[in-house]
Amino acid sequence: MQQIKVLIAEDTKEARDLIVEGLQEYSILRTGKPDLFRIDKTEKFEKAINFLDNSFRDKSYYEIFFCDIDFTESGGRRDAGYDLIEKAFEVCPLTKICTYSGQFHGKDLWEKYEFLKHNGLIVHTMDKSHSEGGTSEWLINNIDDLVKKVNEERVYFELWYNHNLVWEKIKNQKINLENIEKFDEIHSNLQTITALLQRKKQFDADIVLFRLIIQLYHRCLEIFVTGDKTDTEIFNESKNNKKNVYPFVKDIIKEKDFDLSYNDKRSFLHKICSFSPTEIYRYGHIINWYRNGSVHPQKKFSPEFGNVIFSNLTLALYVLDNKKEIKIENIKSGLKSFGNNSFKDLRDLIEFIEENY
Repeated sequence: MQQIKVLIAEDTKEARDLIVEGLQEYSILRTGKPDLFRIDKTEKFEKAINFLDNSFRDKSYYEIFFCDIDFTESGGRRDAGYDLIEKAFEVCPLTKICTYSGQFHGKDLWEKYEFLKHNGLIVHTMDKSHSEGGTSEWLINNIDDLVKKVNEERVYFELWYNHNLVWEKIKNQKINLENIEKFDEIHSNLQTITALLQRKKQFDADIVLFRLIIQLYHRCLEIFVTGDKTDTEIFNESKNNKKNVYPFVKDIIKEKDFDLSYNDKRSFLHKICSFSPTEIYRYGHIINWYRNGSVHPQKKFSPEFGNVIFSNLTLALYVLDNKKEIKIENIKSGLKSFGNNSFKDLRDLIEFIEENY
């Protein structure tokens, strides 16, 4: 089982010690060793902010955050924990934020608590005023729920990490004013994808959700490869590159059908061919096939989670200069669980990344 990074912000020593002891007991119970969790802890609001800032700087994000609400015992505000929750969500929206407090029942705190929980910032509530709040079994059961959520979403962390790499590369480019709005759309799309995946279980309609996410990735890639090129530039460059890229897709498309993609219309395929005459064209071409299957039901395309992951990795492959930064460890280990129909495409893409970068 992979180590889990935990932050505890709690202004009473007894409560901090209780959580730490519970984590260590859980670790021994589940793994036989006491080091399943890497724990940072503090009683101070300001120190908790520093921990969160450092995790953002180092790209070493907390997977679980136990947060008190009332920090008056350490000289802070009664509702300071809400600021920490918002900060933690801003740093990493996939962090499992757990309130560890009994004060949220208070009239002055309840409304904000309900707002944060309704909007998905608080994913778990541990009530210190609970009648069983001090028992080992109660604590172990709560930790177990959080660990299960973390393990279910490990792949999401890699997708989100790749999103950040893509966005950092894009925002550091010199772009003209006309493209600022388009690049902001990429950022918005990536944020939407993360939010949709977080709430996947609430939708109970995976195929609909995956169709939408694939279309968002397709749009992000289209914006990026187009840049500030004119239609004429795109057409001419793609015409010059066409013979170079066809060998990369000849196993999945007949040459006569490939020619049909290069008429006077400046299609998505024109744009990715114009961008690069290398083998990465193949993976952009497959995303386009996914997207068309998502938009046109008659193509009888049933998207799987593997198609979503493939789209994430392809966008990173196109955007990033240093392809070695792309996260694939958990994706690779879970390859067979992401869907049989997408298995081959995703396996081939992972092998391409590993062999070439």
